[in-house]
Amino acid sequence: METTRLLRDLRACVGEAHVITGDEIAAYTTDPRNVTGPTPLVVVRPRTTDEVAAVVQACAATGAAIVTQGGHTGMSGGAQATADSAPVVVTLRRMTTIEAVDPTDATATVEAGVTIEAIQQAADDVDLLFAPDWGARGTATIGGGISTNAGGNNVLHYGSMRDHVLGLEVVLADGRIWNGLRALHKDSSGYRLRDLFIGAEGTLGIVTRAVVKLLPRLHDQRSAFVALADLDACTALLSRVRGTGAVVSGFELIPERGVAGVVARFGRQRPLEGKGEASRAEWYVLLRLATPRGTDAGELMGDVLEGAFAAGLITDAAVAVTPEHDENLWAIRDEISPSLLIPDAKDGAKYDTAVPVRRVVEFIRRASETVERIGGGEGWTPYAFGHVGDGNIHFYGLAPAEGHATSQSASRTATRAAIEEAVDALVIELGGTLSAEHGVGQTLLDRIGAQKPDIEIELAWRLKQAFDPDGLMNPGKTLPPLEPGA
Repeated sequence: METTRLLRDLRACVGEAHVITGDEIAAYTTDPRNVTGPTPLVVVRPRTTDEVAAVVQACAATGAAIVTQGGHTGMSGGAQATADSAPVVVTLRRMTTIEAVDPTDATATVEAGVTIEAIQQAADDVDLLFAPDWGARGTATIGGGISTNAGGNNVLHYGSMRDHVLGLEVVLADGRIWNGLRALHKDSSGYRLRDLFIGAEGTLGIVTRAVVKLLPRLHDQRSAFVALADLDACTALLSRVRGTGAVVSGFELIPERGVAGVVARFGRQRPLEGKGEASRAEWYVLLRLATPRGTDAGELMGDVLEGAFAAGLITDAAVAVTPEHDENLWAIRDEISPSLLIPDAKDGAKYDTAVPVRRVVEFIRRASETVERIGGGEGWTPYAFGHVGDGNIHFYGLAPAEGHATSQSASRTATRAAIEEAVDALVIELGGTLSAEHGVGQTLLDRIGAQKPDIEIELAWRLKQAFDPDGLMNPGKTLPPLEPGA
């Protein structure tokens, strides 16, 4: 790689102020897990699609590999450089224009650096809904969400990001621009190329603009925080709620340890505060349902909870009656990730897994038993929460805190590896996936192949070769290693 030529050409593409080297690069190397990746040679901040194309052409001419960053909220290391490649990080944080919101077509056309929250607000301004939603909505960008096929709190009713993308504009590995910005809700004209880039984590090209789908906004909805009688009641409650015919837009499993941590660290109000220890439970569900116009969501929620209590599924509940109360409930869900609550969470085993809904409880129990069996004597503990309605459980084997007798790095590494091997095997046994919504990135690169047949990996590599023959787009990510001779 010709470093001097590359830096000169990049400055010509985007201007001196937007080619970052030296100490300022540090701001682009640490992800939300507090994991710091290798330092790239340079960070480039293009403002337009044409500038992105020019940057890619400059990198291709000098053989420089590229990692693309959106809001850098990913949890699998997909937007970080690797130790042996990707000297150029291209951040799209300056591409923040919402170009059009069309209430008639129910679409929005946006640049890749627009945040999820900004699109949600633009949709709300015309009485529509952009449904994808998760805790990092104020920082996460649409480009990153598309590249990882992000999920979040609303997948149960609305689907993952793939279900909300109508068209894309993508800069390809040779710097050409594919304009597939079609605002069509129906199109049966052949291969849907856009689907190849959704979930590809920047390995096939750089998403620069998107046309996304907007939906009718739900006007009457209600949230409730309920204490479960036991973990088994979780899926039984889900079935009961679905049977009402209401729109179930959220069904989140939350552990008591998470609630206590959020209350202590962030000062949130405990939902069942003042009702005594009898209202404390090992597990809770945060439920949100909506009804059509003319139907009272609060009345329906009351009926649901009354029936669940009579059936012995729940022991107590708090229904949100004000916007502030509702915001407090969902803030608790947003803030229960161990990366926010537990300083040493990055040293543990982290899972973004999905299993069939009927096996969610079995997975949590068996995975927890695995952590306790392998690492319990060393102070390791299980932690689980997530989107029960679509089978997506975020599971952790949490390492002991610094200062614990078994907190030495060598011991942590060996225990984590043993837990990962056992829980990986459990996920695959249950017909699940190791990556439900966070992507493969680097974290799962050497493990994801176990859940895929060889022919699937081979076909994926053929696509990679067709789109990026020189292997410059986010190398060392997403694609499992190809078996020799395949």
